[in-house]
Amino acid sequence: MEKIRKKTARICILGMGRVGLPLATVICSRGYRVTGYDTSAERVNSIIEGKNLNGEPKLEILLSKAINSGMLDVTSKLDDTQKYEIYIVAVPTPIQNGKANLNHLKTALKTIGTMLDGRELVVVESTIPPGTSRNLIARMLREKDLVIGQNIFYAYAPERILPGKMIEELTTCNRVLGCFDKTSALLATEFYRRITSGEVDITTPETAEIVKLIENTYRDVNIALANVIARICSYFKVDPMEAIRIANKHPRVNILKPGIGVGGPCLTKDPIILYSQVKDYGYESPLIIEARNVNNEMSSYAASQIDMAIKKYFNGEPLKIAVLGLSYKGGIGDTANSPAVRIAEQLKNMGYHVESYDPYLPEAGSCRSIEECVKGSCCIVIGADHPEFSNLDLEMLRKLTSYEKPILYDGRYIFRPTKVLKAGFIYVAPGYIKA
Repeated sequence: MEKIRKKTARICILGMGRVGLPLATVICSRGYRVTGYDTSAERVNSIIEGKNLNGEPKLEILLSKAINSGMLDVTSKLDDTQKYEIYIVAVPTPIQNGKANLNHLKTALKTIGTMLDGRELVVVESTIPPGTSRNLIARMLREKDLVIGQNIFYAYAPERILPGKMIEELTTCNRVLGCFDKTSALLATEFYRRITSGEVDITTPETAEIVKLIENTYRDVNIALANVIARICSYFKVDPMEAIRIANKHPRVNILKPGIGVGGPCLTKDPIILYSQVKDYGYESPLIIEARNVNNEMSSYAASQIDMAIKKYFNGEPLKIAVLGLSYKGGIGDTANSPAVRIAEQLKNMGYHVESYDPYLPEAGSCRSIEECVKGSCCIVIGADHPEFSNLDLEMLRKLTSYEKPILYDGRYIFRPTKVLKAGFIYVAPGYIKA
């Protein structure tokens, strides 16, 4: 406790990916020395060189300061003779055969198991199924003669960060800590209150594990509802965004925005972890799995919409399509489970000539500029809601297409239909078309 308060506690973070790296830089900015460990030497080198930061605002600045000041050491070879007071596990837990694959977590625990000698605080930030802290982590520690609350301390502290706002949310968001005992809770709370200005809730490990999963499941189900509404609206020629906007004026309604589907490393995974874990107990939730199916199908639905619109207005010729934005969400450079990438591939398989551009992923797209991508296209697809796209000069884009009335497929609903129509486009969006 004294070392946490005086900021002399040495911290080791295992996993320098989407969560571990920004977390390490924030902790360093709070005055703690951190060793960041990752099994990938390639990733370690790219971090040291300041590369592959997914366009995350402020991360490059914090990383540069942390490394140059000597507060952050990033390595792929962990020195097991080094003494740390706090170990934070931030490794991925991907889906495999419909369940969470905990191999990375087990490896990380085995790695630190050789370094623990008692009195350390072990924190897991990785997303894990309910019961993992009690049935796996506590058991693995006991194999090292370490008993939580007696000679080792433990907290489950699931990350709560939104790509594009990671640094901001790491330093301001509320945190939940799942602890078995009072001392672990006191130590973890003391530490995390120095990281975030948000509230810190203390609960059981099982509650914290479920909290993390239901947060993303809620969003997935809500987005699925919005997508279902959009498809229902299509049969009555109703603008889904207009219907949702008015419905949300009701004091107890908050429907999210429809779109071409859900991507990213978490939102596509966490509902499946929750669903599969409780299924082992004999309960299946059709709501969760149906929401996943709805959102997964949206990319195919979007490709079908685009194909039908082109056939209707351009006689189905094998024409050029421009996809603007390949990231799974706006403002970042990450294609993890991106529906825009899936749409581009599906359109290619339909025989269209597809070009792509993303300002956050210059190497991923086939074009180096919007102008190059759009030129000669009969259809422009908005695949990611990047801030830069909402201010596009639509009249200029229409002229670049060389078509009198090309199609703009607003896959992220970033434009008002009237604005698109005024610029001379046919407006198409998930569940809506206006010529």
